[in-house]
Amino acid sequence: MSGSGGVGAAVLSPSSNKWGSKPSTTLPPIKPPPQRSMSTGRAGVGGGSKVPNLPVTFNKKIKSSGYGMVQPQIKMGRSIPTPVKMTKTGATSNVARHLIRQRQYPIDCSPFIQHQAQNVLSEGAKVHGAALTRLMYSSDSSRLLTTAADRTARVMKLPIHKFQGDGTDLISHNAAILTRLWNAACAQPLLEFSNLQYQGSKAPAGMPPTPSSKANSPFVSEVKAARFFYLDAFIILATSSKLHVYRYKLCGGDKMDDIERLRNNNRYRLAGTYSSPAQAIINFSCVNAFLSPLAILACSNRSVEVLDVATMTCVSTIEDAHARPVHTIVQSASASLFTSHPREACELFVTSAQDSTLKLWDVRISRCVRTFTGHGNSQIATGAAFSPCLRYLASGSEDKVAYLYDMRMGTVLHRIGKGVHKDSVVDVAFSPLHPQMATATLDGQVHFFSEPAQSVRQREVETSTVTAREVEYY
Repeated sequence: MSGSGGVGAAVLSPSSNKWGSKPSTTLPPIKPPPQRSMSTGRAGVGGGSKVPNLPVTFNKKIKSSGYGMVQPQIKMGRSIPTPVKMTKTGATSNVARHLIRQRQYPIDCSPFIQHQAQNVLSEGAKVHGAALTRLMYSSDSSRLLTTAADRTARVMKLPIHKFQGDGTDLISHNAAILTRLWNAACAQPLLEFSNLQYQGSKAPAGMPPTPSSKANSPFVSEVKAARFFYLDAFIILATSSKLHVYRYKLCGGDKMDDIERLRNNNRYRLAGTYSSPAQAIINFSCVNAFLSPLAILACSNRSVEVLDVATMTCVSTIEDAHARPVHTIVQSASASLFTSHPREACELFVTSAQDSTLKLWDVRISRCVRTFTGHGNSQIATGAAFSPCLRYLASGSEDKVAYLYDMRMGTVLHRIGKGVHKDSVVDVAFSPLHPQMATATLDGQVHFFSEPAQSVRQREVETSTVTAREVEYY
């Protein structure tokens, strides 16, 4: 019998004893199977060139998964830039540099009762020559914006004791019915809102058609308030009983030279208008840090309206919110970008009127959940502010101190600045990054307060989160 199928087949002689004798033909040696190349997938040939054992790449670059990338700062009126690698040298803004260090506002900070006497201008100079009306930190806490009754504004670098008022003085205007858009690094305005429909008397090319057929007439009433909205996509103006929503486009940006800036090719276009049943809209508030369609209006008939800007409809109205018309509205969601709170905490807002009361509201139920009393503002429209940790609520007062309230208990924690302020405190503001509070007074001065040094040292020992940058503010 012969076998012809495989390597192990043997041929037996007919005369041999197949049970006991040894086969006449021995088995041939078994050769190992040929190796296959990982790069080509073909069997190797003996005696040929040796194929290297390399990983399979198919001669293509593997696309990055995106980890370690950061989105650069989105500038107003420009397209969204591509993400860049997140390195210390490749940070695109102050906010990105803080994100690299994982900076966060300390939630467990103490009350701001320590006056920072070193944070003043040289020789006690005033920030403005007239009474201050508004005070505000930039989103990265690197600058402080102040406005005065003489229609001037000033952007100062922080800390004050280091830069000594260095910054930009914004050119004032005497027209109450004119609104200007500024760049913090340039004294010349980027855009002026003077007409109702669009910039100038001639419609700009390439812009979408206006939703209204009315003539492009100038504003006839004073512009009470102006806000950025929907991640800087819109600008909202309040004039008379109407709320106007505008799209805008900035050409050239920071690279514009003086000639291009004087040509002023920046433009805007009306996107929508809401008419309130009240005689006038005194103030309004809207969130710009994230996408939210809501705007809260303070009306002259003592009511507060919650507006859906997407549909231009009023979703709820709070009648007789205060004994007198509301002049200040502040939302908790606008406190800071360096904190993380539950969603429910972003539904709160506070109102202030010249009845010496602050009221805390929940936008979901349109009901007052807490009332704060103690400060005095029967004659002057004083401002209010949430602390980024949402533990404190601050308010200006006519008795030359700032009041710090406990949000949970509704009681007065401290009367800040006694003996420091020489005139009424008209506005307060919290730094979004550092435990610091600023106050503005009628005599044109700005004062800074922080938590006690002992609390700062204790937090440094416990968490090691106080850096050299933060120490500059104390």
